[in-house]
Order: sequence, then C-alpha cells, then structure tokens
Amino acid sequence: MKKLAIALVILIVLGVIGVGGGYLVIKSGFGGADDWVVRRVVRIAETYIEPKIEFDDFAWDGSRTITLDGVTLTSQDGTEVVTAGSMVIVTERVPVNGGAFIIEAITLKDSTLRLVQTTDPDGTIGFKGLVPFVKKANIENQEKLDKDVKLSETFQIRSIKLENGGLEYDLGDGSQPMILTEITLDVNLTPEDNGAYAIDVDLSRDKIFDMVIRGELNLDTLALNKTHLTFNADLSSDEAKSAVPPQIQKLLREYEVRGQLVSTISGDLLLSDPAASTMNVDVRLTDGHLAIGEYGFPLAGLRLKANLAGKQLDVPAFDVSAVGGLFSFTTFTADLSAEGMPFNAAWTGSDLDIQQFLRYQPEEGKKPKFAGILATKGNVRIELADLAAAMEGTLDSERLTGSGTLTLRKGRLVSIPIISDVVDAMDIVAAVTGTQTMKDKADIEFNIDGKGLEFPNKKSLDISTQVASLYGTGRINFDQTLRLSLNGGPMEKIHGQLGGVGDIIGMVTDGFVKYVVKGTMSDPKVSIKPLGIGG
Repeated sequence: MKKLAIALVILIVLGVIGVGGGYLVIKSGFGGADDWVVRRVVRIAETYIEPKIEFDDFAWDGSRTITLDGVTLTSQDGTEVVTAGSMVIVTERVPVNGGAFIIEAITLKDSTLRLVQTTDPDGTIGFKGLVPFVKKANIENQEKLDKDVKLSETFQIRSIKLENGGLEYDLGDGSQPMILTEITLDVNLTPEDNGAYAIDVDLSRDKIFDMVIRGELNLDTLALNKTHLTFNADLSSDEAKSAVPPQIQKLLREYEVRGQLVSTISGDLLLSDPAASTMNVDVRLTDGHLAIGEYGFPLAGLRLKANLAGKQLDVPAFDVSAVGGLFSFTTFTADLSAEGMPFNAAWTGSDLDIQQFLRYQPEEGKKPKFAGILATKGNVRIELADLAAAMEGTLDSERLTGSGTLTLRKGRLVSIPIISDVVDAMDIVAAVTGTQTMKDKADIEFNIDGKGLEFPNKKSLDISTQVASLYGTGRINFDQTLRLSLNGGPMEKIHGQLGGVGDIIGMVTDGFVKYVVKGTMSDPKVSIKPLGIGG
C-alpha cells in the first residue's frame, strides 16, 4: 500500500512538472538487443498516461540507466505540452527481461512545460492539453492490472531532478509567449525505520526565488510531519528583474513592482485535510511597491504570523508599515471547522499619509489631488465562503457584519470624486481658486453589511473642506453603486467672497439644502433638493 501511495504521489509530481510519462511512440531505436527495456517503459507509461510522448532515440548502458533523448509530450488535441532534451531513468536494480523493473530515479534535462491558455464562453480560464493527464481508472483499480505494470511493482522513487527546466506561458492570443528558464528541482525521498519517508525538496531560479521543503512523509496518514518550508523571493534588484522573461520585465516596469519576501512554514501538514493541520507561518515583506494607474502602494514592511491548530486559525501578528504610518489587525481568527468557516477581524490604523498613495507627486508649488493624515479602526465578520462574492461586489448576505471609523486631518479633499461633484453643484469652486492650505478634515462612521457600507445617521459623513461643509447619510455598495443624502453649503469664510449670493446660501445651508448623490463611484450624479424637499 505504501509503494502504491508513493508511486501515485510521484505520478502527480511528474504530471505537474510536465513529464510523467505518456503513451510513448518510438520514432527510432527498435531492432537492437535492448529493445525490451524501452518496450517495458512504453508498457508502463501507456498504462497510466493519456498524452503521447515521442522521443528521438534511447540508450541503455546495460546496467541501471536508461536515457531517452529528444522527448516531446503531445496532448490528444495536438498541443505540444512538454519538450525535454533528455529524460534519464535509473532503476532500483539491473533490469532483467521478464523480471522486476523498478524505477528509482528520474532526471529531466533542458525541459519546458508549455501552458497554452484557453478561455471558455463563461470566462473560465484553462490550459490546452493539461487534462486529462492520467488514466484514473487504472490508477484506482490496480487489482485489474498485470503485475508487471502495477504501481507497487514498478515505482520505488528515491529521486526526481529537473535540470535547466523551463516554463512557457502562452496567452493563446497570438502574442509572443513568456518563457522562464534555468529552473532547478531536486527531490529526494529516504525510507525511515518507522515506515515514513524523509523528504527533501529544493526548487529555485537563480536571482528570483528559492524554496526548500524538509519533512517526514507518512503515506499511511498522508501527512507531512516535522515540516520546515522556506520560500524567499526578490524582485527589488535590477539583476533579479532582468532574469525574468521580457514580457514580465515590461509588467514589472509598468506597475513598478518590487519587494523582498521571506517566509517560513513549520509543523505537521495533513495532505488529506489541510485545515486539520498544525502549522505555524511567518511571512515578512520589505521594500514593497505596486502602482496601478495614477495610484501607488508603497509598503515599507509587512509582518504576518499565523497559527493553525484544531481547525482554528489565529493570526497574532499582522502589521503593515506603509505611507508613513502603521496598519494592524488586532484580531484575526477563523473557525475552519464550522459551516461557512466564519472569520473575524478587527483593525486599527494611524498616521497614514494618503498623499503617498498618489503615484505621481505634484510639482513644487502645486497641490496634490488629495492629501491628509488618516486614522481608522473597525471590525468585520464574514464567512470565508462568502469572501470571493464580497470582493466581486456580488454578495448580498446577512452573514457579513461589521463597523468602523475613519478620521482625516490636515487634508485636501476638494478634488476627490463625490465631494468635488457636490462642490461643483454649489457653483463655488471659482470663488476659492488658488486656496493653498490643507486643513480639510473628515469624520466618518460606517456599518458593514452584505451589500456594502452604510452611513446610518446624519453625522455619519461629516466632511469639512476649505470651500464647503457636508454631512449626511447613505450607502456605498460593493458593486460601486451609491446613494448619499448630504446637507451642506459654503464655509463661512467663503460667504463674503460670494457677496449677496453667499448671504442667501448661508440662510438655507444649515439643514435646508440637500444634495442627493446617485450613480456609481466612477460616475456619480448629483441633484439638488432645495429646502430639503424630495429624496
């Protein structure tokens, strides 16, 4: 049973890296005294693998090593999924015609896995030729197979190596594929006295990333015990960025991506039920940055520590140092044993300089689109099963609840959408053109529900800019739609600049001029309800 399990694991690993065997069609090499060796490989492969592998030549050294050169794996639809310069197979003992044939090690040299993207009518993304890889019925019904092809009789894997591996990603739109080369993989399995296997994995690409896994693989329980995993990645240096494909280099430049990641995972991983694992996670990110459009997201540092035990997730530390301040989760827990997997979080943030979110800072003497020092706190409860829908703006569930506050001082808010639209409706912007001080402020209270954010009372939104004061209630939903009811008018110091018009507006400003904002966040529509009439 253990041999069967480990053989199945190895087949899956080989499938992932692109060469696990296939229906082998021999182009050349028949007719020699060693034909039976490669025919045995053919028979084993065609028992379990759907794709077809062709190779140019093979050689057997008469001992334990078999080499296939010019290997190509082609899917049923004709997609060339994998190419390899050579595949070297080492058997556990010298093969004997009609006797035992046990594979102990496989090395792939100069191989490339091709991912050709497809998109279904419903938007689902897949990859040509990757499914199916294996003949599932034969793997699951070993008792029906001949002894000489059973997994337990043909696989005793101790080593899998990938030398100069490559990954080619093709969007399927006719554009030039992205190719990452020089990937190395070294997997070693050593039997232990307790029936488990010591596992040692090294996966790396010089200058970009490296991953190391050490542990004890128990095939009876499908557990990886005493696990210690490290994953490090660096996209900060020019040297690291130059090592990735040109298309990715372009994306890294366009989005100004950088950062250094150091992470470790330790504990006991239950492969059959990961949520039941006992694990400790430590992740650190430094010098991070991402830019999208006119906005940038500088990240001085991130530290996350998480513990998983008894299907209970607890995150005792989750701190983000960014834009001159600190954002922290003071509570971050999830019950993975309960239906829906409820998740609870509470957060605080202070001294966050929102001007630093602008990708391009204004020239000297000019004011930024927005600015201010932000503080926040709040809490949220959601079921993890609903999280994707909430992020997509399609959630409408009572299972999402929460509340929070935002406080901003030393700000400049008059150019922010919604606020700027209301100020435009007041027709007072021209009277204050050239105002240079940044004294805007905002005090916001909100509730969180399945549709979005609710501002429940007339002071939930309380915003004072240099030109206008606004307060009110309403909603901003996850699907970007909004409905706000705001009262307000010009600030007192603006009345004089507006002359007699300012006096008239001042008489009706306090609670009598209502601005209703509808539409979407990207395209708000403002209507005026004089004297509070209408809705």
